[in-house]
Amino acid sequence: MTAIRRIALPAWAYVVAILLGGCMADHSPQISANAQLAAEGTKKVSYRAPDDGKVYVFDQNDNRVVYYGDVGKGELVTVDPEANRVTVGDKTVAEKSLHNGNSHRIFFDDSTEAKTASHTVVEERRETSTR
Repeated sequence: MTAIRRIALPAWAYVVAILLGGCMADHSPQISANAQLAAEGTKKVSYRAPDDGKVYVFDQNDNRVVYYGDVGKGELVTVDPEANRVTVGDKTVAEKSLHNGNSHRIFFDDSTEAKTASHTVVEERRETSTR
């Protein structure tokens, strides 16, 4: 009976650890549920947006969103920890303390919600009266 306990207890703890680890989110709640992992790395990471949408840069080690914003079709998003910046196209969009060696993930959301949230239409109407 004690031999079974010696095996069963560590096995049970292992199963619980696996189950809890599998339930952990792979990204922050600040990132849209529709966003898909597009690129990941511990050094310079780049991703070219296939369509208009929203991009999120997530530092997995520090568990924080470093940048999020709109991106146009074909724009290149680059996370460069050595230069300490995130760029979209030729513009620097974030200069924060990026840590070399941390895993940076680029998520991309091209859902309808992401596209409509980034485009606002303003309609101007003029009325003329003939009196």
